[in-house]
Amino acid sequence: MKEDSFSKIVSVLSVHSPNIDAEILSDRSRKLEELDLDSLQIMEIVYELEEYFCHNISEIQLQALATIDDLVSAFDAAKKIKA
Repeated sequence: MKEDSFSKIVSVLSVHSPNIDAEILSDRSRKLEELDLDSLQIMEIVYELEEYFCHNISEIQLQALATIDDLVSAFDAAKKIKA
């Protein structure tokens, strides 16, 4: 069984931001820019999550990603569409 969206996203973020405390990553309102990720790293994270969840994020959704919660919402919405 696949883990829930939030847990997986935090797991992927922790790999790409090893110097960021887990408590910070668990804050859904945390802005992605506060995680010291450059645009390439964010794209790598999104790609990894797209592969895991078998869903591609639209360009509009991608441009709207600002917080950890935005990532969670994008992939949760995709799961609802598939169901």
